[in-house]
Amino acid sequence: MQKKTLYCKKGILFLLLAGICLCACGCLVRTAPVLRPELTPAPTQTPSPTPQPTPEPTPTEAQPSATPVAGVDTQVDALGAYVSEADHFQRYISFEKIQVYEYAEDTFLDGIAISTYPEVLSCGIDVVFFDEDGEEINRARLQTRDGRYVLNLAQGETVLYAQINTDITLLDKDFELQFNETLGVFPKS
Repeated sequence: MQKKTLYCKKGILFLLLAGICLCACGCLVRTAPVLRPELTPAPTQTPSPTPQPTPEPTPTEAQPSATPVAGVDTQVDALGAYVSEADHFQRYISFEKIQVYEYAEDTFLDGIAISTYPEVLSCGIDVVFFDEDGEEINRARLQTRDGRYVLNLAQGETVLYAQINTDITLLDKDFELQFNETLGVFPKS
């Protein structure tokens, strides 16, 4: 018991001496930066840029497309953007929370379409699955809760579903959501 107490006292004394030495060393070391003019390069003058006026847009940038797009009555959409191509309205649709899963030996896809366009957009959307070589192996059409394959996407979120008829598992396959070219994406008239 006395040996333990002796070792304990020696250990405490050693730690105390080590702490005092560390504190003394810390007080002797200078940690403040020192500016030495002979080693510091002189600052260089950088010329300040002269302000330039913003160039005026050329007339070709502001002109709408001369050729009308089939299915669109106007050359300007509801947000003021020029409609110059058939896929113009696709930019207003995005997708979130897409999941492919199997249930009772069937394959399904669930997801949410988000439309930022202020009017209802009509379209058809296909989910296309690919194998490792990039070849299409399956395709299915997405539908809304009421079972419609022609989607009418109002501004905001719309829940979409697809039942995919297949005899192979698609869970590990790459897929894309593609707008149906036959239906296009246009404001509902």
